Amino acid sequence: GNILGDALLAGGQITLSGERVVGDVWAAGGSIRISSSVGGNLRIVGEEVYLNAPIAGNAEIKAGRLTLGPKANIAGNLTYTAPKEATLEEGALVRGETTFTEKVPVKGSKGQIAAAIFGFLTLLFLAKFFMLLAGALVLTLLFTRFSREVVNIATARP
Repeated sequence: GNILGDALLAGGQITLSGERVVGDVWAAGGSIRISSSVGGNLRIVGEEVYLNAPIAGNAEIKAGRLTLGPKANIAGNLTYTAPKEATLEEGALVRGETTFTEKVPVKGSKGQIAAAIFGFLTLLFLAKFFMLLAGALVLTLLFTRFSREVVNIATARP
């Protein structure tokens, strides 16, 4: 069917199919496949993006891999960021300007990033543990006095 306004999509695997989206499309996910015509602009952030439909406006895409299928027809500009240039299948067309920005890999390995996150979470866990320990100590001291007073009052007035 038709989407008579804008479409805002998010998920691990997204497939937009049907006749058309009258307005703009915003999508964020792991694997994104657009097979429905878009009457406005298209903005996508995803790891694997496959565009195979006419787009009336501009397309702005940040992807790990971008493929324009044979039915892709972008009337406006295509601006995209990816590690390498997009794959254009036979029949794909961009009528406006195409601007490609190469995505530079982040310095540091995934192992170093994971170790830093693990260290930070460990520090948070230890801080929480010691705050709970201190709170338990304070409560113990407060309730010790209170329970002694209750026992003294109860034994003084039988």
